[in-house]
Amino acid sequence: MQLLVPQPIQEVIQKLSEHYETYYVGGCIRDFLLGKKVHDYDAATAASTEEMKKILGEYKIIETGIRHGTLTIINQHHHIEITTFRIEQNYLHHRIPEKVAFTRSLHEDLKRRDFTINAFACDTNGHLIDEHHGLDDLKHKTIRCIGDPKKRFQEDALRILRAIRFAYSLNFTIEKETEKALFQSLPLLDAISIERKVDELKQILMVEEKNPYPILVYYHLFPYFNIHAHSSISDALEVCPHDLECKIACLFFSSSYAKKILKSWHCSKKMIRQVVTLVEYKKISLSNDPRRLRHLIYDNGIELSEKILLFKQMDLTLFHQMIGQHDYLEKLAVDGNDLIKLGFQGKQIKEALHQCTDLVLDDPSLNQKEILLKYIKNPH
Repeated sequence: MQLLVPQPIQEVIQKLSEHYETYYVGGCIRDFLLGKKVHDYDAATAASTEEMKKILGEYKIIETGIRHGTLTIINQHHHIEITTFRIEQNYLHHRIPEKVAFTRSLHEDLKRRDFTINAFACDTNGHLIDEHHGLDDLKHKTIRCIGDPKKRFQEDALRILRAIRFAYSLNFTIEKETEKALFQSLPLLDAISIERKVDELKQILMVEEKNPYPILVYYHLFPYFNIHAHSSISDALEVCPHDLECKIACLFFSSSYAKKILKSWHCSKKMIRQVVTLVEYKKISLSNDPRRLRHLIYDNGIELSEKILLFKQMDLTLFHQMIGQHDYLEKLAVDGNDLIKLGFQGKQIKEALHQCTDLVLDDPSLNQKEILLKYIKNPH
């Protein structure tokens, strides 16, 4: 087997492997074997972080997780994470290993991994190492924990969501004993940070051409995100565009509740604003005429306006024409200083600017200082 690895990454791994056992590991091999595009490469090595630094000192090195033996090496804008072989012990809060012991043994390192299909290793000569029969599970489209599944989920409860995500995204089934342990271990998700859980939820939502509602219900996941399951969520997701904010908006009925939950998820201000706006537009009817579109763009900006139109299942042809022709209000021809010169004060200025904006959104050709000043002087 020969991984199709970018040359700058090959160079790094080849250099390290000349001194210490070094292997490509995990998801990059799984995705290659499945015929999928590989986006990220990870490697594991017998070298310590200090030994890696000495050998790879010519490259840019980021100490990504040096406490856990991980460095990110950058060569010609290509990144690869390299981690020292390790053994993890005594997990805290069903997530974080209390003790990490470094080892020179690939065998010990592979034993600590979550699922058989993620426990592959491949050396620089293309020799595949599959100690946990991951190839068989790939062939039979099966997600199976390495060793005792209950113990695996007890160690790191995020593996519960990862198992579900892999099964869902790859169209695999979860092996019987693994699934049994998964259901028994669901309450452990309460110990996992909401940010980690939401990261997994986002990836589930963004699997293309699939409605995630059935699997989220089947595995009783909605309560772990403080979302109330309802068949209307399924209906919304069925026709939702492939856009993360739109899909998240499908999960909520109330904009105020959406805002509350998204804040608790520690989402960015931009995402909260966009999702809350999308939820609000569920109850607002839109028409595809230039005037309404100008008001939409003025109120929400181009990016969010496009999401709103997609979310509302509307034709974007006219919208794109208007954007291309700049047929919307970018900047009003008058400002507060112009109004002050006319003797306007305080709230009068705000109200006059608002009136001018409405006028121009109705007819962009009127966005000329002379016309607007005349209109302000005599609005009737």
